[in-house]
Amino acid sequence: MVPRGTTIQLYTDGGQGLVIGPDELDVWSQVFCAAAVDAGTGLHNLVLHGGDDLANDQLASDLERGGHTLIRPGVDGMPDPIRLCTGTPRTCPPPVDPFGEEVTHDCGGLLGLLGRLPGPQGVVHWLECASITDTRRPVTTPERAEQRTHVAWDPNWVPDEAAQRAIARVNRRIVRAASDRTIVNFVIGGSAFLIGDSRLPDPFSCHHPMHAYYVRELQADNLVHGKIRVRRPWWENGWFDVAGVPQHRETLVRECIARFAPHKGIGFVELRTRQAPSPSGGAGGKGARSHR
Repeated sequence: MVPRGTTIQLYTDGGQGLVIGPDELDVWSQVFCAAAVDAGTGLHNLVLHGGDDLANDQLASDLERGGHTLIRPGVDGMPDPIRLCTGTPRTCPPPVDPFGEEVTHDCGGLLGLLGRLPGPQGVVHWLECASITDTRRPVTTPERAEQRTHVAWDPNWVPDEAAQRAIARVNRRIVRAASDRTIVNFVIGGSAFLIGDSRLPDPFSCHHPMHAYYVRELQADNLVHGKIRVRRPWWENGWFDVAGVPQHRETLVRECIARFAPHKGIGFVELRTRQAPSPSGGAGGKGARSHR
């Protein structure tokens, strides 16, 4: 039961993972509030698990904005995991005080900790995320690099769920940095959909070498190159014009885009090519195949 004077707001990253770095949005801009639970309302006994990335200084700076008191499992002496409540339904919170005094949780969970703090408890922002990636740090250690190089050369390797999430994080970072009508390149190979960063000499080097190797080498006979025009008008959420995708690959592209931009519309168009003018003076090229 949520105690009197407290509201718990449940935040999530939608399974996309948080990306931290000088060119990234702050953490609060990467999550959304899925629910708000008021005092007196029952709630499942939620659990937060710790990890090495939770001690990140940029993460702490983003989350403490607005005067928030930051509590992280396994950091600054906090337990790992952290539960909302470690009592039982009969003992926590205790029965209502017969004299009308306010009662609070008296346990080792987060609600018990809040009950022992002075002053009003206010709003709890409970944030769950799938992963944390810091773009300021190298993505591999020498040991991991050796391991991943070995895996990359495995001719039977295919992207698993973790690899697909990692690819989606890079794709999301690139399209978020794109302004309205910006055009970015992509490549499809097997089950992977990689968007390139045109600011780099090798646009697809922003992805993990194993993922780029899978697309370029293991799927060399099955590559599809195309372009995305990012549409971000001020009056709506925006959409992607996707050019160069064969119809039999459209489902894969939709699934991959949904991983990093689930609320964006998608329009498939033909990739225009330059052609010599016709005798009648008409322009060459192909038009749209389908729209949002």
